[in-house]
Amino acid sequence: MATYCTKLTALNLNRCETLTDAVVIALATHHAELITLGLEGCTALTDETVTALATHCAGPYEVSFGCCTALTDEAVVALGAKFCSVL
Repeated sequence: MATYCTKLTALNLNRCETLTDAVVIALATHHAELITLGLEGCTALTDETVTALATHCAGPYEVSFGCCTALTDEAVVALGAKFCSVL
């Protein structure tokens, strides 16, 4: 999907509990224009996912990380600091 859906701007992966960092990193790497990403309940994701989004995406304007228990507050705050001038 990362290489074939070239105009992907929104993706809902909520509750994909076995979704890995590698998949999200591939998406972020190939889809800098990704602006809406649902990752709620993706419990296998780590800070590597957040780092990839911050590094490769021009600005994920809507990202949901609810119940992503392996993510640290620091990673999410760092992502917000890059894209949200209010934080």
